[in-house]
Amino acid sequence: MFHFLLVLMLTATEPSTEIRAGIVEMKEIKFASASEHESLTQNLFMDVAFPSVGKEELPAIIVIHGGGWEAGRRQDTGRIMNILAMGGYFVAAIDYRLTSEGGGFPNAVHDCNAAIRFLKHNADVLGVDPKNIGLVGVSAGGHLAVLSALGSGESLIDGKINGEDESTAVACVGTISGAVMPEKSEKRSNSPYAKWASQHGHEIELTLPSTYIDEGDPPVFLLCGSRDTLCPSRYSKVFSKKLTNANVASDIEIVSGQDHSINKPEAYVGLLHFLDSHLGGKSELAFVEYLDKR
Repeated sequence: MFHFLLVLMLTATEPSTEIRAGIVEMKEIKFASASEHESLTQNLFMDVAFPSVGKEELPAIIVIHGGGWEAGRRQDTGRIMNILAMGGYFVAAIDYRLTSEGGGFPNAVHDCNAAIRFLKHNADVLGVDPKNIGLVGVSAGGHLAVLSALGSGESLIDGKINGEDESTAVACVGTISGAVMPEKSEKRSNSPYAKWASQHGHEIELTLPSTYIDEGDPPVFLLCGSRDTLCPSRYSKVFSKKLTNANVASDIEIVSGQDHSINKPEAYVGLLHFLDSHLGGKSELAFVEYLDKR
């Protein structure tokens, strides 16, 4: 209950709250306000989940939904949120501006970084360990996650929402069917990625995660399906090699027989192990126990 009461202290209006199987779920917590930031035309919200009983400082993971930069919503990530919360994490699924909302590069990345800053600024109130924050992105959200993590410290990537005094650096980043090399998987000039990348007139190279790879980057995990035709695993292999060549710690797991939607539960154990090893949670153990009881 400790974290539940702290989150309530932070919110102006009481969020929708449920407690199920030892997990607190709170909906519609505003993390960026249009009235406070000229670059925003809408408020940005997150849904959070965390153990009802646990240590005072929890490691945190921000989950970034997919949808081809033009669709999707934070509520799409409920399953992975619950898995991570069972493992002792404070999990936040976030909004970001879509292309139709002016979210083209770099705005959607700025929104992701605003969520990182929100957790860090309010770490004491939220009961979050500000040094142990990770990102997990799905599909296009995977692109945004690695772009945020690898580009941290670059003013164009960081943005200004929620202040420039707080670093946007994270401890690690994981992707699920991530569009980590959209220049390969989204070649059409009228593709959703091309529209997103060019919306505000920036050069394509600036929108690519590989542009920002250097040895100071956090560890990266790439989870892919062998039959994924939207974000083919061969491009994730190329991206992984670029990371290795730059001395960035990285792991890649290609799940046999799975397509863009990886629906084999056991496929996520490696990702959970990666997150736990860098953030200190126990999601792998909790998930394996859950699978054993099915």
